[in-house]
Amino acid sequence: MRGHTEEALVIDRRQFVTVAGSLVAACVAPSLRRALATAPPASEVIERLDALFDVFMDERLTKNPDQLTVLGLDKGKYAWARSKLTEASLQWVRESKQDNASRLKRLRAFDRSTLSGADLVNYDTVEFQMETIARTEPFEYGDGVRPYVVSQLTGAYQIIPTFLDRQHRIENREDAEAYLARLRAFAVVLDQETERVRHDAGLKVAPPDFLIERTLEQMRTLHSTEPADSILTTSIAKRTQKLGLQGSYGTDAARIVTAEVYPALERQMQALAELRPGAAQPRRHRGLECFGRPEVGQARRDRARGQAVLDEHHHDGVEHRRLRGRRQAARELEEREVAERRRADEVDETVAAHDDVGGVRPRDVRSQLLALPHAFRTSLVL
Repeated sequence: MRGHTEEALVIDRRQFVTVAGSLVAACVAPSLRRALATAPPASEVIERLDALFDVFMDERLTKNPDQLTVLGLDKGKYAWARSKLTEASLQWVRESKQDNASRLKRLRAFDRSTLSGADLVNYDTVEFQMETIARTEPFEYGDGVRPYVVSQLTGAYQIIPTFLDRQHRIENREDAEAYLARLRAFAVVLDQETERVRHDAGLKVAPPDFLIERTLEQMRTLHSTEPADSILTTSIAKRTQKLGLQGSYGTDAARIVTAEVYPALERQMQALAELRPGAAQPRRHRGLECFGRPEVGQARRDRARGQAVLDEHHHDGVEHRRLRGRRQAARELEEREVAERRRADEVDETVAAHDDVGGVRPRDVRSQLLALPHAFRTSLVL
């Protein structure tokens, strides 16, 4: 279970970055502006932008109770989120894409030319995040940028156990009851994901056999633990006992795991196991054409070719600068050697007029002078 917990933490962090990244960027400017007492009062334009960001943030968080808990905002007007989990149904995914398209349209209706400095940066950041999400709208499978709803790295079975144990706070009886409500919701989310796994399989999108087997292995590890010993049960049992809360929370949790969570997990395991015969067969089509959207595939190939051209030009530019630098260094070295040889010849002529004066021969002087550029070249290479 330790390995499962650590891996789940990684996925939870990825989900947090994917879902909450634009939200944090959206609220950076208004939050800092309110916090810094020395900051000048916001203009009407900036106030309208902040208000728009606040609306966007509220809309997204309202559909993501998990993130409200992760951000510590599941209190006050968002207190309802403590007993909820983010849905995973097909309808929820479609509505989320529509909501993002609506927010992007409203953002672009804002006059960007009226912004400057940090406000302009925040606008562009939020627009980039929304545009990135919008690019996934044509794909009716997977989960955003992830091609598989459930895999060895993705899925509620990976995230929720750790989320309930590490993120769901229990400080009183209401928090404990909310934990049990979320435990029941866990079973619902598993079934919603199972529906999407079958939906995606209908579009010929399924993980390869080795990923399915790895996923099933991890699910078996979670399922093989006795309900009373599962982290889903022991987490609430230990924390409520430490707080001295009266009630059978551990027993209630074990009952939910037995009657609702494990059966839902079994249904998901069965759905994945049914994919293996089909997933083992080689695909006849590669790319996005097999999903009935050739225009999407063409657009993606066009972007890839454009990026490849830019990468090639960048590489050529870097290589050109490198070769130009080497040629320049070679010319400078050659010029220094010529200058040293010219000085050596001048010394030869001077010493030749006084051959053997002071026991110094011209050949000895020349050899010493010629050694200078050689020493210089050696130090340059080293």
